[in-house]
Amino acid sequence: MKEQTHISRIDNYSRTMTLLMGGLLILAVISCAQLGIPSGGPEDTQEPQLIVTNSSPNYQTYFNEKQIVLEFDEWIVIQNAIQEVVVSPPLSYPFKFEAKGKKTIFSFSDDEVLKPDATYQINFGDAIRDFTVGNIFNNYVFVFSTGAKIDSLSIKGTVVDAYDKAPKEGVLVMLYDNLSDTVITNSRPFYFTKTDDQGTFSLNNLREDTFKIYALLDENVNYVFDLPSEQVGFLDSLIVLDDTITKNIDLEIFDEIDKPQLLSTKQAKKGLIKVLYNILPDDYEINDINGNNVNATADGDTILIWHNEMNNDSSFYFINYDERQDTILNKRSRVSMTEEKLTLAKSQKKDISFYQADSIRIDFNHYLKASDSLNISLSDSMGIYPIAEYKYDAQSLILKYDSLQIDSVYDLTLYPNSIEDIYGLQMQNTTNLKVIIKDPGELGNLNIN
Repeated sequence: MKEQTHISRIDNYSRTMTLLMGGLLILAVISCAQLGIPSGGPEDTQEPQLIVTNSSPNYQTYFNEKQIVLEFDEWIVIQNAIQEVVVSPPLSYPFKFEAKGKKTIFSFSDDEVLKPDATYQINFGDAIRDFTVGNIFNNYVFVFSTGAKIDSLSIKGTVVDAYDKAPKEGVLVMLYDNLSDTVITNSRPFYFTKTDDQGTFSLNNLREDTFKIYALLDENVNYVFDLPSEQVGFLDSLIVLDDTITKNIDLEIFDEIDKPQLLSTKQAKKGLIKVLYNILPDDYEINDINGNNVNATADGDTILIWHNEMNNDSSFYFINYDERQDTILNKRSRVSMTEEKLTLAKSQKKDISFYQADSIRIDFNHYLKASDSLNISLSDSMGIYPIAEYKYDAQSLILKYDSLQIDSVYDLTLYPNSIEDIYGLQMQNTTNLKVIIKDPGELGNLNIN
């Protein structure tokens, strides 16, 4: 009896331990399951799906709504609506485009009056995306007409760079019913679209009419060609849309030659006005108020006006070019060019090399005054060489000699008071230069097409 009782206790103990170990194993499994990272499914690449039955009907006629609602099968966000959403013909007032849960709502301004009997297109570009991953509801176009029919003509084509023929993405292709040659500079287009990453475009739902077409890389997103850095392209003929369903047109865009534009004027020292342009005008002429020519030189894109009206703070100078005139005021300055010594130009070296045996050019820091006498000598071991001819050219003195020899070295001396500028200043010190005449046969020709 005692033996049976003992065996029974052992069995109970074994069962208890088995249950305990089993429970601990279950807890361990649960614990591991809680701490582990669950394996995900395939990546979500599906774009949001439009629920047509719950959205504003596309291709409506007699449209007079203030809002367009698009509902999707998942939550939606809006990105870069101003850049991505394109309304054609363009609106007169800003629109509002927002996401609310699974819906997007496009709202016209209360002040907007849509054109009568016109077909409108709203291209949403890449603005509509799903909330979780950002998959794009790509290039959905909502079309409606304020009249009885939706126009059905279209123009397709490509836009490439005129230089390398590479396709251009994000270029505006614009149609105008205003046929003026300057319409792209002062008016918004009637129809427009943007090229894709292959440079292709499609203008759809167009009416029968005659149009001008332009391509514009619009940097400030105002649908007007108004920046010198914007690329532009166009056809030199009109487009007539009649019963032909689709026309194919290719366009090339290019950088237009910039027109000169005055950027700033500066007179740090009385007697020298620096006039900076974006590009230097061609064939410009500078006159004073009496029509007399004014001394001027150019340094890059800067015109330097050299004058000696030191006591006049109300005079003007006029820069004339391309049927334009820029007015430059002779402003007051605390210091004057007369306080700056007349010297050789900073670029002028003491050892001068020339390939022309009859001409020597010396550059100075001021505009020079022409003189009938010149105290300069050119010499070598054989003696002094007489000047055959000399002339003043703005900030330079050009000397001509008859008998200089190739591969020879000469000493040029400018004596005190021999050179004078328009301010009445003279060079005070003796200046010595070494002149080397080189063989022109060392030079070659470079022909460039």
